[in-house]
Amino acid sequence: MAGMFWMMCLSLLTQGFWCILGDIEVGCKKWSPIGDTFVCNECHPGNYLVKKHGRTPTELCTPCENGTFTEKTDDKECYICRQCVGALVHLKDCTPKSDTQCACKKGLVCGNEKCTYCVDECGKGYEPDSNNRSCRPCPEGTFNDKIHQKCKPFSTRTPTDDPRTLIAIECSFHEAQQEQGNSTESLISKDSSEQETV
Repeated sequence: MAGMFWMMCLSLLTQGFWCILGDIEVGCKKWSPIGDTFVCNECHPGNYLVKKHGRTPTELCTPCENGTFTEKTDDKECYICRQCVGALVHLKDCTPKSDTQCACKKGLVCGNEKCTYCVDECGKGYEPDSNNRSCRPCPEGTFNDKIHQKCKPFSTRTPTDDPRTLIAIECSFHEAQQEQGNSTESLISKDSSEQETV
């Protein structure tokens, strides 16, 4: 009877544990046995490495607590989830597997890949200035016809600069001349034959 009671308690605890963790698997994902112990090579996402060696793979890694996350499968600690404050707006909640995702308010763009700060969005004719996180006019001889892009030099090439294009155009021109010549010749000969019959 006591054994059955303990099994029910353990079952309830396990169910509660999985409800809290959601889809986070607990423990070491990849391990190697060494003697009667295990060495953890990689934790499940959302877990941090507690110790490298242990008797069971599940004791080597522990899930991150609420409000924390791991970036890599061999992190030795969980990191506090960041907050989207100031010009940053909240996009996606933090999970044990990933940090909070932020974006920038209208008129601003992310200043780096992780969007940890915002900068002014540069309009057409301007480019981002990474030195002071602002926009600057395109330098002379360059242009920008897109939003928040680097200025590009004006092209000095035309579509006909390519020799293959020139040959194709020349061939088309000669073919058109020949066709026009043939139709002109046929019109002239038609005209002259009509005049002879009159």
